[in-house]
Amino acid sequence: MMTTGTLFPVIEPEAVRKIKAPVLILGGARSRPFLELITQELGRLLPHSQAIVFPNAGHQMCYQEPEAWRREVEKFLAEHGIH
Repeated sequence: MMTTGTLFPVIEPEAVRKIKAPVLILGGARSRPFLELITQELGRLLPHSQAIVFPNAGHQMCYQEPEAWRREVEKFLAEHGIH
């Protein structure tokens, strides 16, 4: 999306499966339903992913639940030795 300017570019599932780095997938329970579908599919395709859903947030969970968001991101980074 950032490199092509296309809002929802076509990405082949096999390309996503090749990502071997740890991935933190964050979502908000109050996000639009189609975003949940994307989150679920990414979790299914990414072999080293962890998903967290913030129950009281929408798509902008870092603004709506900033402390919980920060805590989860910092925990993920620490668990994977990323500083």
